[in-house]
Amino acid sequence: MKIRGRIMFTGKYEVEYIDNEEELYWIKDSSISNKSDDGIYPKNITNVGNGKSVIVYRVSEDGNKTAVARLACIDYEKLETMFLEGKEINLNYAYIDCFSWYRNIKNYRESETVEFDSFQACCSLWVGSDTKNTRVDFWKMRVKNGNMSFTDSVFYKIDINIATVYIPDGRMRFEECSFYNSEVNISNVICRTREKLLETITFARSVFKNSDLIITMIRSNISISLLCLKMTGGSVRLEFVMNMDELVIFGADIENMQINHSKIEDFNLQHTSVRNIKLKKCKLYGHCEMKFTASKKIEIIDCSVNSILHLDAGDGIEKFSIEGMINNGRIEFINTDKIIDVMKKNKDSSQFLVMKENFKLLGQNREEDICYLEYRRLENKNIKGSKRIVDSIVGITSGYGTKPQWMLITVLLSIVAFATVYYTVPYISFGHAKTYIDYLYVSGITYFTVGYGDITPLNSLTKLVVLLESFVGISSMSYLLVVLSRKIIR
Repeated sequence: MKIRGRIMFTGKYEVEYIDNEEELYWIKDSSISNKSDDGIYPKNITNVGNGKSVIVYRVSEDGNKTAVARLACIDYEKLETMFLEGKEINLNYAYIDCFSWYRNIKNYRESETVEFDSFQACCSLWVGSDTKNTRVDFWKMRVKNGNMSFTDSVFYKIDINIATVYIPDGRMRFEECSFYNSEVNISNVICRTREKLLETITFARSVFKNSDLIITMIRSNISISLLCLKMTGGSVRLEFVMNMDELVIFGADIENMQINHSKIEDFNLQHTSVRNIKLKKCKLYGHCEMKFTASKKIEIIDCSVNSILHLDAGDGIEKFSIEGMINNGRIEFINTDKIIDVMKKNKDSSQFLVMKENFKLLGQNREEDICYLEYRRLENKNIKGSKRIVDSIVGITSGYGTKPQWMLITVLLSIVAFATVYYTVPYISFGHAKTYIDYLYVSGITYFTVGYGDITPLNSLTKLVVLLESFVGISSMSYLLVVLSRKIIR
């Protein structure tokens, strides 16, 4: 089976106009044409051709020319007529360098909706101006039959604006397309298809170089596929897509991606590299997978998670933020320790509180304690005066109740400290105590409030210090029991 190639629009290009009596057309690969039996490309060609054809050459630095496409030229007057009559428009295998929907023609109002029997522009080459991008508008359209398809087409310096388009029985297809220095803007479209398992808007296996993809202001139910999409020097932006049944980003390589003010039922992002991704004010429902092979920056801002989110940020993550997140479901992290380490750079205590509650729900006690400890440490910086001192002591001695071993060490050090005071301060004395071991024994039984009575204080100062140690001992042991109970019971 032959594999599709790519036209690489870098460098110089030339166009040669030719006669093409055999009506042989191809793009990307001359061995795969409209005459081939492979079934890869469509066999039907444009119905608005002018009888001429072009060969597009790529010119190397040393002047060698390589043919990259053989396509039909367009009769733009015929296209205008078919536009007015609402007939089938077929731009397959077309070389398009002066495209217009003629919205300014006589007696045609911009408020009217144009109806077509069908529209397709597969295996076509759209070329813009040398000085600036050419804008191509598809708006206020209704495609009555089939898909609106641009499969296997190439766009060079073209800004495509698709707005207020209704496809009652089909999909919008940009599969295997290549975009160079271009922009695709899709808004307010409605696509309905009987094939429920297929995405209604698809850019599967397409390539974007220095080009952007924007999908915005869509209220109808749609599903979007960015399967194996490759993008360098551009960005993907989804905004106000209010009823996204499914978003598929599988095996893709994207530099920058933003999803804002959108509702996603099923989010399938797996085996994908996205250097920077930001979700803001989104609602995630259903089963959501976010598993990156590589990512540097992941921000989930003011979003709500209402079911299960599996998240693997990859090993190269440098920033992870869940600022303002409302977690009504649960988030299952793959590389939890890495995520927590990266989050410490945010200095935002509320994010650690969300993480702590999430891990509590999952029964991940170790991770819950780590997040709670970090949450209390950050909160401590906002406390002033004596409260901060007390809070700091609790943190140092017990990790805010998460580290019973720290509390045990504190108990032992306290006993040794009081024993040293008893042994070294001349004004403190006990009967029958001579060696340091004797004073260590006195400190221990006092701290644990055993009080055998075999060694007693001899003056008032000693009695006051003993009372102080007894108070510290009772308080410390009570707190230690609470911390241990919390660890054991849960």
